[in-house]
Amino acid sequence: MEELAAGVDMPLTGKPVIVDRSEVSSPLSRKRQVLATIFATMGCFMNGGVIGYSGPANPSIMNPLSTDMYGNSFYVDLQEVSWITGVLSIGSFIGGLIGGPFMERIGRRRMMMLPTALSFLLGYVIIALANNKYLVYTGRVINGIGLGFELSTVTVYIMEIATTDMRGFLG
Repeated sequence: MEELAAGVDMPLTGKPVIVDRSEVSSPLSRKRQVLATIFATMGCFMNGGVIGYSGPANPSIMNPLSTDMYGNSFYVDLQEVSWITGVLSIGSFIGGLIGGPFMERIGRRRMMMLPTALSFLLGYVIIALANNKYLVYTGRVINGIGLGFELSTVTVYIMEIATTDMRGFLG
């Protein structure tokens, strides 16, 4: 096969493709992109905590002798536990719908730092201080909104900061 000029790749189709080498990252740029991605995806750990929260909490709140942090009785039945688990999806749906336009308005980085983080924080504070099941539902919906914000923002942010040669690795 004949030699191709620099900047030309030969895909499986057999036809040469011109590659823009100006999009190739320097080693320092790669490190910065990786670090930005690591910090951006830390919110995904919160997602795991939000989604997985109900698993360990269910047995204790289904115990007829369970109490809230104030010492009052706090018992929920199986149907109410199902709602505690399920309302997260309602919040996530809402967060996904309003997250996109909100992200366009304030920017991706600010979206991850402010509304997303505040949704997680507020939701967990409400759940921690809850003395009835309706406050737990409310906290879970707010956590779900944060989950929707996070999922709609992080992927867009990573694809915007990554150069073309790093997108597959970071994506």
